[in-house]
Amino acid sequence: MMKFAFAVALATVVSAQNEKGQGFGDDYKWYDLETGLAAAKAENKPALVVHHQLWCGACKRLGPMFAKHAGIKKEADKFIMINCVGGVKGCDDKKWQPDGGYVPRIFFTLPSGEVVTSYKGPNDQYKYFYATPEDIAMQMGIMEEEMPSLLAQFGSDEL
Repeated sequence: MMKFAFAVALATVVSAQNEKGQGFGDDYKWYDLETGLAAAKAENKPALVVHHQLWCGACKRLGPMFAKHAGIKKEADKFIMINCVGGVKGCDDKKWQPDGGYVPRIFFTLPSGEVVTSYKGPNDQYKYFYATPEDIAMQMGIMEEEMPSLLAQFGSDEL
């Protein structure tokens, strides 16, 4: 019986990992981490990287709000949207845990893949935690406006 329960739990996790948005909305064009970072570079677009876990309560609360938020939907086409679930290749690298491994964490990167560390959520203790989609959409809009100066600051003028 225990083997059956484990198999069902494993199948549920694998099934959820194969879902496009993994709780954060299927209407977005999602990439995995490796493919998304390559696409950001190739398309010369910034990336929004969502780090989460399928078992995380805060992730389960944020995901549906993120999925249907009009402001995020409006800005999403200007970004490479990366869905990074813990345990998936690259998602647990230390690069993505500058202030700890809590979830959800949301990062904004330049087309080069460099994290814009000045873009943080409202909580000083958990710098890359955004509790509301409004904060995320606002940060997306700010990044769009600041992109030319960010690229100049970090040595690229391509956008």
